[in-house]
Amino acid sequence: MWFLVVLMTMTPNDITPMWVLSTETFADQNTCTEFAVENQYMLFQKAIEAHEYKIKPTLITCVSPEGMEQILRESLEYGNNADDAKGMEKSL
Repeated sequence: MWFLVVLMTMTPNDITPMWVLSTETFADQNTCTEFAVENQYMLFQKAIEAHEYKIKPTLITCVSPEGMEQILRESLEYGNNADDAKGMEKSL
């Protein structure tokens, strides 16, 4: 199972937002890539809409289940670190 992911332009705080196609997954990387090539404009438009027209897309990629797990882990780690920093600000 492969996931189609649109990476957006990096934000000033070094975060790269993304949009994941949630309506379908793909049996293999080739099928995912073919879909991405054939539908790139629609996928970019959906990603732009999801980010309220504030961030531009930079590329479409296909990600394996292991890759998605790593992305989720890193997102959670970043979120935990951000929460720690917010807590520190409140206590100062």
